[in-house]
Amino acid sequence: MPPWPFSSLKIYIQEPHSGLVSEFGLHFVKNGTIEDVYAKILVKAETKRIMADYDVDYRPSLKEAESIIEDAQKFLERIKEAISQLK
Repeated sequence: MPPWPFSSLKIYIQEPHSGLVSEFGLHFVKNGTIEDVYAKILVKAETKRIMADYDVDYRPSLKEAESIIEDAQKFLERIKEAISQLK
C-alpha cells in the first residue's frame, strides 16, 4: 500500500472538530491547494452538526439535509481529486 499522501504534513489538532476545520483552512485553503468554497462547506457541516448535537429544538428540514449531503458529496469529490494530484 502506498504511503499516505499527507504523511509529511504534521497537523496538531487540540479539539477534534473545530481544530480540524481550522487546520484544513490553514494547510489546504490558505496555500491554494483547495478552493475556499470547500472550507465553507466544512464549516457549514460542522455548524449543523453542533446544532444537531446540542440544540434540543433543532430539527433540520428535508431540504436542509439534502443540501448538506449534496455539499458533502462535492467536498469528497474535490478531496479525492486533490489526493490524486499528489500521486
